[in-house]
Amino acid sequence: GFFFLLMLFAGYAWYPLFFMRQNPLLALLVLIVVLACAILCAVQWQGISLLAGVVVWLHTLWLLYMLILQLICVFNV
Repeated sequence: GFFFLLMLFAGYAWYPLFFMRQNPLLALLVLIVVLACAILCAVQWQGISLLAGVVVWLHTLWLLYMLILQLICVFNV
């Protein structure tokens, strides 16, 4: 439960950091925290329910895609 709540609140903090404050470096750090919490949450939930684990793993893939885009924005690759 803790990792899910941390992932949820950090995910909500990412949007204003990136879009409103336009602070991509801080948003990148928050996104890394969200991704780490999503991975831990997926591992925990997969043991409880296979469907819940799959859903969180799909969300983790989306976060990985966001991380790649964020890295492009921060480092102008």
